[in-house]
Amino acid sequence: MPQLTPPNPPPNPKRKIVMAFDAYGTLLSTESIAKKLASHFGDEKADVLAQSWRKYQLEYTWRLNSMGK
Repeated sequence: MPQLTPPNPPPNPKRKIVMAFDAYGTLLSTESIAKKLASHFGDEKADVLAQSWRKYQLEYTWRLNSMGK
């Protein structure tokens, strides 16, 4: 893995460290909700509903972030 900062960077009080995690594909799987939906709507429709849910969840998150909320 490449090193992101020099081993001993000079002190800088204005320097900020930002960490980002991709939780959407790993921690927040749509599989579990699709299984629950399947008992009500069938497998095929449950998959479509779960994918739509994920799409709109991400879209709303991006919109809110772009508006600073």
